[in-house]
Amino acid sequence: MRLTLRTMLAYMDGLLEPDDAEEIGQKLEQSQFASDLLHRTRDAMRRLRLAAPGLTDEGPGLDPNTVAEYLDNTLHDHRVPDFEKVCLESDVHLAEVASCHQILTLVLGEAAEIGPQSRQKMYQLPHLPASDDASQDSQAQAEAEPPVQTEPPLVDRKPRIRPLVPAYLREPRRPRRLVRAVGALVLVGCFAVLVLIASGQFEAGTPLGNLLFEPPQQTARQDKSDPQNPASPTTESESPKRTLPKESTEPADPEAPSPEVPASVEPAPEEPLPDVDPVVEPEQPATEVTLVEPPIETPAETAEQPDETPAPDQEPPARPATPMGRFMSDNGMVLLRYDSEPAAWQRIAAESILVSGQPLVALPTYNPKATLSIAGSSVNLQLLGGSRIELLAGKGQTPPGLAVNFGRVLVMPLAEADTQLRLVLGKREGAVTFADAESVLAMRVTPTYVPGSDAKEGTVVTTAQLYAQSGRLLWKDGTGEGKAIPIPTKSLLTLDENPPQDAVAVGQPPDWIRTDTVSPLDRGASATLAQSLQFDRPAGLGLLELNEHRRKEVVWLATRCLAYVGQFDRMATILNDPDHKLDWPDYLGELRAAATRDEESAEAIRQALQKHYSDQAPALSRMLYGYTNADLEAGQDRVLVEHLADETLAARVLSFWNLKQITGLGLFYKPEQTAAKRKQSIQKWNERLRANQIRIKQEQAPTSPPPE
Repeated sequence: MRLTLRTMLAYMDGLLEPDDAEEIGQKLEQSQFASDLLHRTRDAMRRLRLAAPGLTDEGPGLDPNTVAEYLDNTLHDHRVPDFEKVCLESDVHLAEVASCHQILTLVLGEAAEIGPQSRQKMYQLPHLPASDDASQDSQAQAEAEPPVQTEPPLVDRKPRIRPLVPAYLREPRRPRRLVRAVGALVLVGCFAVLVLIASGQFEAGTPLGNLLFEPPQQTARQDKSDPQNPASPTTESESPKRTLPKESTEPADPEAPSPEVPASVEPAPEEPLPDVDPVVEPEQPATEVTLVEPPIETPAETAEQPDETPAPDQEPPARPATPMGRFMSDNGMVLLRYDSEPAAWQRIAAESILVSGQPLVALPTYNPKATLSIAGSSVNLQLLGGSRIELLAGKGQTPPGLAVNFGRVLVMPLAEADTQLRLVLGKREGAVTFADAESVLAMRVTPTYVPGSDAKEGTVVTTAQLYAQSGRLLWKDGTGEGKAIPIPTKSLLTLDENPPQDAVAVGQPPDWIRTDTVSPLDRGASATLAQSLQFDRPAGLGLLELNEHRRKEVVWLATRCLAYVGQFDRMATILNDPDHKLDWPDYLGELRAAATRDEESAEAIRQALQKHYSDQAPALSRMLYGYTNADLEAGQDRVLVEHLADETLAARVLSFWNLKQITGLGLFYKPEQTAAKRKQSIQKWNERLRANQIRIKQEQAPTSPPPE
């Protein structure tokens, strides 16, 4: 293939076949003039102050029609040299031709990417056409002015031709065959029902009638308190609610003595079960239930028996869950609860009881509310999007409280002063006292991102912030020893690994308190997600189904929510999909925040990478935690540059993302391009590697990921 200006433009925009692209790439490397022209074209396209060709310019190849014919390969051969000569001599015309070629490639080759702001502006356009206002103004003006007699025009105006929409922008017509088929099925179904009604198939005694209406003979069976028929048979669906456990040794008749107990000892009277009618059980085979004879003990022996206490080396029995509050939001708000059976995150219905020991998660964009009962006082609780908490029951002298693993929570007592709440904020424990009835506490717990650290090694450091939105608060650190730290109104107390200091007054409330930061697109996606998640199935299944939704914002929200229930397969596969190249930075940010949040999320990410990338999983997992200058000086900079030529797209994406964050440069590298197109950019990265220029200019201090 010849190396011309047109083939060079096709090579730049990725229109050539792989073999042709490799051949043109070799010719560009061999020719110094062609290589300089390639870099000159790219620089000219990026110059913002470069003027455009004038519409009245004269000369060969200066008018728009000639440019269009050249790009469409319909320009006569004898005019091509003059046109290319003008482009080679003028940066203005060279940039114009290259930009037009790039725009046509994007429009004709790929679907247009519409940004969220542009889409939102289009949603907010008025539904009435602009011509209505003009027609109303003209009508008002006509009523105000007297009518003027005008002669009809001698020549009729030509009708205005309606502009045609190009074929590649037209929306394909949707077939209506499905609507017709559904209508036909409905008519056939209605006709069949009428025929069955006319033939008496829905009357009592018929198969269809028994399905729709209850047979009359079952009415007598439902009377549970009928003394005339004590041995009436029960169905299998009723028996689990009425039969006694198999382990019970009590006979069916409580008045008769047990045959297994001697006559000299009377059995203890049986207490009747509440709200359960006596039912005679069918006889069971002797092999299914084993009756154990209870030992006979005298009162003296019973008094001398010591109390059964667990041995010191044995774990104490699990404490039963304690009801502590109620979920007060409606079903449009999503709150998840982790159930040990069946070991999955479940959605909580409105007015459900909240118990201790069950982790709760508020998904991004949702702000659910709950009411808790703490030591006889009621407390309102609101979780802001992207938070995980756990209700703590009281133990002895320790009052009940709340554990915040990460996220943001608003707490307000219900018109009761001196309400005390136990708090576990990450690794710090203490108690907060609401000194006033109108006190409102806003708190945030964020894991601190330390570059190069792994959450599985136990290096996660959390920082807690307590803000008194109104009223006065008192914080007492630890188990109650030491003095309480007052938190006046509009003051912020920061708790980290260091000993707590006094609260600092702030002029404006922190930005993380705001609840109106959800974008209109996320708000619409939240409504769709709330309608799709069901209460009787794991939330992870419903979120996975939304990954195939037609709306991009719904897919993005569902993928973020999957990260909070420990499922990262979707994010891991997107890194290897070139169709999501515009979304890679967002997904990588979510992965890094989850990998440094807690040990469970870090392990789930490792398993997802191991599942999809096998041997390369350790290297991909390492690149998620970032680097320090010490790591780069130890040879990690060379590892990152080597991954730019990796055969796996996910490895190239992660390495380039780290290099761009470290140096702030891109050097025209695109991970999704072919090896021939990436070769020159990799050479530039190798030059910076040999010069030891892949370093962090200013060592990044540990920062916290931004809240949702």
